[in-house]
Amino acid sequence: MLQARLRANAPMRCLLAMTFNPGPPEIRQARESAGLSQAKAAARALVSLRAWIKYESGERKIPAPTWALFLLRSGVISLSDLDNVSA
Repeated sequence: MLQARLRANAPMRCLLAMTFNPGPPEIRQARESAGLSQAKAAARALVSLRAWIKYESGERKIPAPTWALFLLRSGVISLSDLDNVSA
C-alpha cells in the first residue's frame, strides 16, 4: 500500500522522505515492499542491523535523513524527485 502510494505521486514521495515521520508499520511495510531483509535494509540506510530493528520495533525513531537515504537507495524515490519539491 505505501509502496503503491509512493510510486503514484513523485512529490508525495519526496515529502515522505523529507518530512514524513514513519512509524514502525510504515518502515516495515516499505522494507517488505522493496523485498529486503532487515539486514539489507539497514545496509541501504547505512545503519547497523540493531538500529534498523529498533526503528521497526518502535524502540527508536528513524531519523529523517536515514529514512530519506533508505528511500533513495531502495529506489522508492530518486534524486530527480527532489527537484519537484519546493522549499
